[in-house]
Amino acid sequence: MTNSGTGTASGVTLSDPLPAGVAWVENPDVAQCSITAGVLSRDWGTLAPNASVSVTVEGVTDAADCGVLTNTARVSAANETDTSDNSATATVTVNCPDLVITKTTDTGSIIAGDLARFTVTVTNSGPGTATAVHLSDPLPAGIDWVETPDVAECAITAGTLTCDWATLAPDVSVVVVVEGLTDEADCAVLTNTATVSAANEADTGDNTATATITVTCLPNVAVEKTADNGTIAAGETAAFTITVTNVGAGDAQAVTLTDDLPDGIAWTADNELCEIADGVLICEFGTMATNASHVVHLTGTTAVANCGVLTNTAVVDAANEPARAADAEDNNTSTATITVLCAVDIGIDKSGPTTAKVGDTITYTFKVTNVGHTPLTTVTLTDPICDGDSLTYTAKGDGDAVLAVGEVWTAMCAHVVKATDPDPLPNTATVTGTAADGRTTPTRTDTHVVDILQPPVPTPRPPLPATGVNVLPFGVLGGMLLLLGGVILGITRPRRR
Repeated sequence: MTNSGTGTASGVTLSDPLPAGVAWVENPDVAQCSITAGVLSRDWGTLAPNASVSVTVEGVTDAADCGVLTNTARVSAANETDTSDNSATATVTVNCPDLVITKTTDTGSIIAGDLARFTVTVTNSGPGTATAVHLSDPLPAGIDWVETPDVAECAITAGTLTCDWATLAPDVSVVVVVEGLTDEADCAVLTNTATVSAANEADTGDNTATATITVTCLPNVAVEKTADNGTIAAGETAAFTITVTNVGAGDAQAVTLTDDLPDGIAWTADNELCEIADGVLICEFGTMATNASHVVHLTGTTAVANCGVLTNTAVVDAANEPARAADAEDNNTSTATITVLCAVDIGIDKSGPTTAKVGDTITYTFKVTNVGHTPLTTVTLTDPICDGDSLTYTAKGDGDAVLAVGEVWTAMCAHVVKATDPDPLPNTATVTGTAADGRTTPTRTDTHVVDILQPPVPTPRPPLPATGVNVLPFGVLGGMLLLLGGVILGITRPRRR
C-alpha cells in the first residue's frame, strides 16, 4: 500500500477478507495487523506522501483448496477523495494431483505351478504434485509374493503390499510388480484389488483397480536328476538318480522320459520301463496319477578318457500337459553333473654344463612336462641358483597359459660363477602345478651339479744347494797368521839414532 498523493493520509485502514479453508498467518508479523475470522485488518493512523507499507500472509493448502484462490484487499483514508485505486485483487491457482491406478497381469491364465504376476501402475495425471502417496494392495492368500524388482518405498507384510512415496510429480508414474509361485491350492480365480491415495487429492474416483488370474489345475510332470556322488576318481562308478513325479492335480497321460547320456561310458538302467539305445535313455511310463512317481538309477564305470565334468540332462513330457509360459518355472528338465578327477602330476628335467670356471656364465635349461591326466592352469617353477629375473620361459607348448596333458614347456636361466660358490656347484629346481579345480601336483625337483675348475697352484722355488766345505777353520787360521806377521815386523824394524 502506497500514498501516491501530496498530502499525508490520516485514518488509514486495511481490510482483506482472506480465502476460506486456509489457516492464514502473517509472515513476518506486523504489529498493527491482525487476522480475525479470516479477515486481515490494519489501522495505520497516518501515511506520509510516497510512503509504503507491506503485509505478507501465507497458509498451507490442502485438497479442499484445489482451484483458484481469489483475494481482494481494500484500503481507505479519512481524508482521501480519490478512492478509485483503493482495492486490489490477486489469485493463486492451487494445482491438485489426480492419482490414477491401473492393475494388469501378463499371466491371466496359468496352470498350477506357474508364476502369477500382477503389475500395479500409479500415475499422477493432475497438474499438482501429489503428497503422502500411499498404495495398499492385499494380495491373494496362499502365495509367497515378492517384488520383482524390489522397490525401495514398498514392502510386503502379512500378505499386503504397501508403498509410500513422499511426493509424486505431475505426469510421473511408478510401477510395482509382484509375483509368486502357484500350486494346486491356488486353482481358482485370483482376484487382486489395489487402492492408492494422496494427502492433497480431491478426485479419488480412479484410485482403485482390480485384475484377475485364472489358475488351472492340470497334470504337471516334474523331473529331478541328482548325482549319487558329485566327485569321483577315474575308474570308479558314476551314478545318477532320476525321479519323475506328477505334481499336478490331474492324471498325466503318455509320460515319457528321455536322457542323452554322457559318451564313453557303458550305462545301465535299473527300471524295466526304460531302455538305452545309442547312448539315449528312453522311459515310457504311460499314465501317472497325481503324486505318482517313477525312479530310474543309472550307473556306469568311468575311465581316464572320462576325466572332467559329466553333464547330464533329463527331460520329461506328458501328452496332456499344457505348454508353459516362457518365463514360468521349468520343471520338465533337470541337470546333474559328476566331476571325474584324474591324476594331477608334473615333471621337470634340468640340464646345463658339467664344468665351469669362476667368472663363467652358466646357462641352465628346464623342461617342464604335464605327466598327469589333467590340464594345469598354473605352473610355478623356481630355482635359487638363477641370477635376478633370468628365469624365463622360452617356449610354452601351444602358446596358451595352460599346460596340457603331455605338453612340454621350456625355460632357461643364467648364473655367473663366483669365487664363493661351492665346488662342485649343486642346485635344485622345483616345480608345482595347479589344476582349474584347485588340486595341486606333488612338488617335483631335479638337481644339476657343475664342477668348478680351479686355476693351477704355483710351485715354490727350492733353496740353493750346499757346497759341503766348512770355511770356519780357514778363517781362524788366517787371522792368526796375520797377527803373527805383525809381531815379527815390530821386532825387526831398526831404530833411529
